Amino acid sequence: MISGVATTRKKVSVVMVAVAPIHGQVVWLGWQKSGQVIRPRVFTSQPNGAIKPSPRSVSLTRTDGSDYVALGLADARLAQVEDKYMLTWREVLDSRSSPMMVAVSADLASWTVYDTNINASGPSIIVSQYSWQNRLVMYYEDGLIRMATSPEGQKWHSWDRFMLAPRSTKFDHGLLSILASWQTSQGVLTIYDASIRKSDSWQLRIGALFTSTDEPFQIIWRSERPLIKVDLPEQQAIRPVGSVLLNGYVHCYWQKQDGSVFTMSALAPTIKKLNIKRHVSPLVRHRANPILEPTNQAWESTGTFNPAVLHDDDGIIHLIYRAVGHDGLSVFGYAKSEDGTTITERSTRPAYWPREIWEGVNSQPSRYSEIFLSGGGWGGCEDPKLTRIGDTVYMTYVAFNGWGPPRAALTSLHIDDFRAQNWNWSPPQLISPPDTITKSACLLSEKINGKFVMFHRIFPDILIDYLDDLEFGEDKWLAGHDRIGIRASFWDSRKLSIGAPPIKCDQGWLAIYHAVDDRDPSRYKMGAMLLDRDNPSRVIRRTSRPLICPDVHYENEGKPGVVYPSGAAIKDDRLLVYYGGGDRVVCVAESPIKKFMSFLMKSENIDAPLKIRPEDKCIRALE
Repeated sequence: MISGVATTRKKVSVVMVAVAPIHGQVVWLGWQKSGQVIRPRVFTSQPNGAIKPSPRSVSLTRTDGSDYVALGLADARLAQVEDKYMLTWREVLDSRSSPMMVAVSADLASWTVYDTNINASGPSIIVSQYSWQNRLVMYYEDGLIRMATSPEGQKWHSWDRFMLAPRSTKFDHGLLSILASWQTSQGVLTIYDASIRKSDSWQLRIGALFTSTDEPFQIIWRSERPLIKVDLPEQQAIRPVGSVLLNGYVHCYWQKQDGSVFTMSALAPTIKKLNIKRHVSPLVRHRANPILEPTNQAWESTGTFNPAVLHDDDGIIHLIYRAVGHDGLSVFGYAKSEDGTTITERSTRPAYWPREIWEGVNSQPSRYSEIFLSGGGWGGCEDPKLTRIGDTVYMTYVAFNGWGPPRAALTSLHIDDFRAQNWNWSPPQLISPPDTITKSACLLSEKINGKFVMFHRIFPDILIDYLDDLEFGEDKWLAGHDRIGIRASFWDSRKLSIGAPPIKCDQGWLAIYHAVDDRDPSRYKMGAMLLDRDNPSRVIRRTSRPLICPDVHYENEGKPGVVYPSGAAIKDDRLLVYYGGGDRVVCVAESPIKKFMSFLMKSENIDAPLKIRPEDKCIRALE
């Protein structure tokens, strides 16, 4: 973090609305009010020098040749794309969300004004010197930061995805405002304001991020600490004007209510200085996310998340998802998709519900519920995982009776009944030892050396058992023969769990997992590992950085900071990873499988299996 030095300029009689670096100097646009009419003016300065008016006159003309008369405007931003200048602003009417306008000029003097089809509640900016798929890219505020594209700057397509969202445990947990965005040789660099107002002062906070030029939703890096953080003993209102990138520095500008302008500066982040590898995650969130949300059905009115997945022979993707209603009881719902992302059928009744006392039948909230609370429910069946072996569909899940430590459980169903939605599940059985929290159990889809392979988690590691059969009870429980452990100083340093049952591929078993970092203990992130085909306890490759972090709004609106993978499939040469977002909704991320495996095979981490010592079997059992 660099605390910039404030440079206060003399008061000006105009409202500075936009700033941009042009030909090595800072160019300003300001609005001067004359009666009821607002007229633009151009000013210039050095990054930390005095603001001087330009002699050139400025005109704004509509496409029909008439003068543009601004009766109210706000949140203007200035960008340069090739040899044109592009100005965006909001026409402030009677509502918080108001129409966005775009003006284009070749000389900063004569501007042509266009109406757009975008309503915004805050600043919008066109990314300077950048196009994606031969389209301009604009970031705009509509509660969060969205992205829109346009071939010419008039009709915009909103991608209905969030490019940037607050992070509940970071410096940028409040409202965000885009200051500037430029294409650089290292990616698209975006500067944003996350300042907060206190009772008698301001704390200026500036964040930054790099996104991929090829995939604008792919965040390469986002600042963990503010680029600029300064306490400003100031009672009057201030507002950000914009930011410029000049000579290796980021200069950010604000204007006070009295008209004075000041700047804070910091070294611009670079990929090399940050020691960031240029590759980015091959997994991309689907633009239709979330694909499942709570309904008005009583049993799934609060949350629908953490889906299990079964990819059927006919290509259908079946989902069994955790559902929580207002009664706080967790049950399982059913949905299916033909293409993997569009839900084509959804059951109006649960596919599975508690049947045993140890599953939460007739349980009530107790003082113990909060100790083991998960996903907003105080009891029931949680976090299912599906595996088909032959004609049998096995479902593992977490059984929570409402007062004791949650345990792993198992039931099954014939594939024909599953397809017909005849939920004739076999009698459920507990498979993990009593008095020990056990979660994330799942079966491998093939036997290894004639034995079933069961993954599960006892804090903090993934445990693996090789079983002759699937009969449990009378002191016959999962024991944890092998272990895949946490890694100190990595993103999975606190705890990790298998997310989706591993998928067999040419290189081995592809396992998607979730983990928590000791340095970021409130956020669940997604990663991947490749397991040996003949010895799935052996890790061949493992991602050194998360594939997806909980950075968008639907991963933070229930329980903040949760990306929880629980199912995966390879369909039409695409890897589809299904996950719960914020313990509330079902989401999917995708990647071409060849691209994903190429990425994974380049990962440098190779881990060996560790045998469980007797004293490890009860390690930190309350997590």
